[in-house]
Amino acid sequence: MLSNQSRTTLIFCTLTCLLLSGRGAISAESGEGHLQAPPACESSLTVTDWFQAYDQIRRDAEMTLGDKFQSLLLSASKPEKKNAALATRMLKKYTTSLSAMKELTAIPETKDLQDSYIEYFSTARRLFSDYLDAQTKVPFTNESLVLTKKKLEELDKKNKLLDKELREMYMINKHKHS
Repeated sequence: MLSNQSRTTLIFCTLTCLLLSGRGAISAESGEGHLQAPPACESSLTVTDWFQAYDQIRRDAEMTLGDKFQSLLLSASKPEKKNAALATRMLKKYTTSLSAMKELTAIPETKDLQDSYIEYFSTARRLFSDYLDAQTKVPFTNESLVLTKKKLEELDKKNKLLDKELREMYMINKHKHS
C-alpha cells in the first residue's frame, strides 16, 4: 500500500500526464474530432518527481534505530519471540516497499537504480522470511541467512553509490531518513 505522500505524487504525475498529452485529437483523414488514448507518459515524470516518490518508498522501508541493533543479532541468536516479531514487521515493510518500487513509474534516467532497489527489497524480504523459516527448524541454523545477508550488504553498497551519482548528476538533494 502506498503512503499518502506517494499516492499524492502518483496522482499528480498521472494528472500531469493526462493534461500534457491532450484530451483528444482530430483525425487528419476525416477532419472529425475523436478521443484517442493518451500516449505513454513515462517521459512526463521528471527525475525530481521520481526521486521524491522513490525517497518516500525508502523512508517507509526504514528500520528504527532499535530495529537495526536488534537485526544485527538475528543471524547469531537463537529464536526469540521479539526477533520473530521484528522479522515479521520487516517482512511486511519490505513486501510493501517491493510492491511500491515495482509500481513506481520507470524513467530511463533512474531505471538501473529502480531495478537495483527492487532486487534489494526482494533480497531483504527473503532474508526475514528465511529467518522466520529457520526458527521452526531444530536445531536452529543460520547458514542460509549468512549468504543472503552478505548479498544484501553488497546490494546496499552498490545502491548507495548509484544513488549518490544520480543525485549529483541531476542535482537532487540527499535522501532524508525518517
